[in-house]
Amino acid sequence: MQKTFIEVLRSSVDESRALFETVAAHLKTQAANIEKDLYVCWVLDFLFNRRRDDPIGLYFKGGTSLSKAYGLIRRFSEDIDIGIYKADLHAPLKADIAALPSVNQRQRALAEKVDEAARQYISGPLKELLAKEIAAVEEVAELHGHFTLGFGFDNCRNKDALDILVVGYKSVFDTAESYVQAAVRVEGGARPDPEPAEPRKIAPYIAEEMPEGM
Repeated sequence: MQKTFIEVLRSSVDESRALFETVAAHLKTQAANIEKDLYVCWVLDFLFNRRRDDPIGLYFKGGTSLSKAYGLIRRFSEDIDIGIYKADLHAPLKADIAALPSVNQRQRALAEKVDEAARQYISGPLKELLAKEIAAVEEVAELHGHFTLGFGFDNCRNKDALDILVVGYKSVFDTAESYVQAAVRVEGGARPDPEPAEPRKIAPYIAEEMPEGM
């Protein structure tokens, strides 16, 4: 997908708009939704195919996975929910948990350790890898400053949410007053049980309009 994604980025604004508007007309939705879907799929491609030398296993979950991976619901992606395999995070320490006096305390300690390990991974190694991928794409596409990368915001704690990455992009549409934000949110955690899980192929909605597909 990387090659085709960069080709689209290199296209003129008018060419990109025409592509997104053509697909949007077929699907009866806003063109900005089709554009955002392309960026969602690019981020997914990075997460599951392009994280070289990263031993941490991830799985795709949530409503967007039901739409993109299985076609069970019809909706346009707002964010990406990922799960992290707890065993790969090496947390929590079972001996420390077992030493606690009550089941409730053990459960809380388990959740806190798992959540903290997930935050450390997302805000550290994963963010660094994504930043490098963004820099590489901007270099090849000759679009420096096209992306932004930061954290989501935790309204309850009034601070950055270290388990949410936000990938912003420069849209070819005016999204200032649109509900379709020119950004992809990646929300992660390691609490849910990842089974069952299976490999699935995912493609952006523009794939059928591309000469060589995606």
